[in-house]
Amino acid sequence: MPLASPHPLSIFSAWAREFGDIFYYRAAWLHVYFLNHPDLIEEVLVRNYKNFLKDRVVRNSRWFFGQGLLTNEGDSWLRQRRLSAPAFHRERVASYAKIMTDRAVEMLAAWRNGETRDIHQEMMRLTLGIVVRALFNVESDETTHISSAMNLIMGSTSGIRMLLPPIARYLPTPKMIGFRRAVAQLDKTVYGIIAQHRARGTDSGDLLSMLMAARDEDGSRMSDKQLRDEVLTFLLAGHETTALSMTWTWHLLSQHPEVEQKLHDELDRVLSDRVPQFSDLPALPFTERVIKESMRLYPPAWSLARTVVSDFELRGYRIPAGANVVMIGGFSIGRRSCHGSHTSRLAAGPGSVLAHLSQ
Repeated sequence: MPLASPHPLSIFSAWAREFGDIFYYRAAWLHVYFLNHPDLIEEVLVRNYKNFLKDRVVRNSRWFFGQGLLTNEGDSWLRQRRLSAPAFHRERVASYAKIMTDRAVEMLAAWRNGETRDIHQEMMRLTLGIVVRALFNVESDETTHISSAMNLIMGSTSGIRMLLPPIARYLPTPKMIGFRRAVAQLDKTVYGIIAQHRARGTDSGDLLSMLMAARDEDGSRMSDKQLRDEVLTFLLAGHETTALSMTWTWHLLSQHPEVEQKLHDELDRVLSDRVPQFSDLPALPFTERVIKESMRLYPPAWSLARTVVSDFELRGYRIPAGANVVMIGGFSIGRRSCHGSHTSRLAAGPGSVLAHLSQ
């Protein structure tokens, strides 16, 4: 079973090369159909989306994630999306930019020449600090409590453990006991922050304030439970993906000094040693290309899955109700030219993937 492997992507990629755009796999009681072509993925996510539910991994995580945008679906999901949308308007996102740059400057001020640092851990701390500040406008103790709980939760929700049913949370094992305690600690901290915001009754300029002020078409607002679920979704699903993207970007740049130099040239020309602002983004096209190329090659969310509601046919395959459809295109399709064979620049291995950007 790929999820039981320490390197599931190697297995998925090998299967995609050997078996093509669609193939079937059975893992114990699970019937799985892998899709590896954008047209097939579009059929599931766009053309026939009503025939699919969130997959069992997502459903199994609802006991601690709740019913946020990541795990919710149907009319309830649509309502939550409407209520959350204002928090991501351009003006609001622009206001988060200074939080990002302030945190980055603070991190770099603590670095010293000659040090060796784990860049992934540095990016995880950086992005968590940014997300917590943007979400809650809090510091110190709350951030420490959130960080310790999240580290334990993320370490317990990977690999084969993702397939365990919700009942597994009651297992009296040390890992599950620690997991339950971490969820309880996170709940205590988040509900406490929500209560503080309600008591103040003012817009603190953070994401939580925006979510609390949002009203649906009928005038209703989010309950504390709904706020908690959305906040945990942004916390748990938000900061790690950004940290992974940044980590892979630094890794690729370290292998391509000519690309790194071109990136520095653009930053020096546009910023002239000052801290960047949100308004600078249109003037940094090469920077954008570097980040997008990194995400193309190493997407932080490299797969997506759905559970079939009713039998249907896809390219000659009859896929029954209850089967799982796994779309691994985020990783494999991004490494194919025109959705055909793998690109020649990838044939030489990951060390050559950014070379074309220096041209």
